[in-house]
Amino acid sequence: MFLEKLIFELIRPSTTIPKDDAKHGSKLAAKVSMRIFDVAIMIIAVLVAWDCNYLCDGFMKYIFVLYAALFPTVYLSFYLIYRIILNNPCYETVAQ
Repeated sequence: MFLEKLIFELIRPSTTIPKDDAKHGSKLAAKVSMRIFDVAIMIIAVLVAWDCNYLCDGFMKYIFVLYAALFPTVYLSFYLIYRIILNNPCYETVAQ
C-alpha cells in the first residue's frame, strides 16, 4: 500500500501538472522528500528490529520486523522508551 501510493503520487502529478504552475512543482518536491524520509525511517526501524531480536525464534523475529516495517514510528517510539530511557537492553551482556 505504501509503495503503491508512492508510485501513484510520483507518476500521476507529472501527467496532470500544467507546465506553468510552479506551486505544483514545489508540492511534488515536498511529497517526494517526505516519502524519502518515510522510507529512511522504515529502513532504520527494520534494522533496529532485526538487530534487537536476533536471539528470538525465526518466526517471531520476522513478526517483529514486519511490525517495525508497517508501523516504524510506533516501533521506534517503543524502542526509545523501553530500551533506551528505561534502560532495558536488547540482549544481556555476559558478566565475566
